Amino acid sequence: MMRLAGTIWVSGAAGSIGSAICRRALQFPVSHVYAQDQDETGLFELQRRVGGGDERFTPVLCSLGSDNLRRQLGKVRPECIIHAAAYKHVPVLERHAAAAVINNCAHTRHLLQAAAAAGCRNLLLISTDKAARPGNVLGASKRLAELVVQWAAKDSSLRLASLRLPNIYGSRGSVVRIFARQIASGGPVTVTHPEMERYFISLRQSLHWIFAASRQAEPGVIWMPPAQLPVRVVDLAESMITAAGKRIGADIAVQFTGLRPGERLREPLLGPGERFQSIPGCRLRKILGPAPEPFLPWVDQAIAAAESGEEAKTRRILQEFMLAIQQPPGHKFSANSAAIMDQVC
Repeated sequence: MMRLAGTIWVSGAAGSIGSAICRRALQFPVSHVYAQDQDETGLFELQRRVGGGDERFTPVLCSLGSDNLRRQLGKVRPECIIHAAAYKHVPVLERHAAAAVINNCAHTRHLLQAAAAAGCRNLLLISTDKAARPGNVLGASKRLAELVVQWAAKDSSLRLASLRLPNIYGSRGSVVRIFARQIASGGPVTVTHPEMERYFISLRQSLHWIFAASRQAEPGVIWMPPAQLPVRVVDLAESMITAAGKRIGADIAVQFTGLRPGERLREPLLGPGERFQSIPGCRLRKILGPAPEPFLPWVDQAIAAAESGEEAKTRRILQEFMLAIQQPPGHKFSANSAAIMDQVC
């Protein structure tokens, strides 16, 4: 196992997960934490809240897709990169497939290339359980990013891995924060569907598993935290109403609004051909699955279409990719199979 020490680089550091990673990393005997983001205001607030007077903390204002990233990484040469930057809101990304591919996939590839050129040693991609059997733009773009990491790990001097996290209680945009605001304002609390289920962990738990995964030395692995039970979102909403001292229905109504674009009732934890493998002495679960090579053409095609600004073409490529990756290993994808696309999405 790798020891978390030396110089740490956190991408997407101004986000709720990225800022929590920075705060926690400074509690380790690290020599320095570089907090990268393209959100200037977010970095300003992060330095004020997290960095304080700690000389080991430096904000870095740059885009993951810029040439400046290579220059910055070349100067810093971090031992460990935790790649938390991502677009993550399902309904928004359904309308912006090209932006999702650029930010979640193309920028991941650019970061890997820049990290390798800088002589970095270790990189962990923070992924999502929505990548397991992708049925929306977010899941597909993050699954593409996982494939980039898996493929690069074969020939890279970096130790590259991914970690699929479920929904995180209290992260920015979390349903918990939304429910809390709705309860404070007198309701109603809006839930998309009475049977909607999600897997949840706390922000504190997510940090534990992020740092545990970042210390694993095995390259090209997709990790997942230990098993949890799914939570019905309506049960979560009702428990928050009760915890606030309110009566469900009488004081705070629960209103069902219907599934939003890209949403589905449940998120499977494994895709076709994937299975969990337990590792002795490690509570993280290793995901074994199909080799990345058959799916790499979709990586290149999606990035090319997205960077050309071809929204419709990007969406079509993602749809074909979602269909292909959900077939049994060895299945030959055919355009004629598009008739079952509705089963995927």
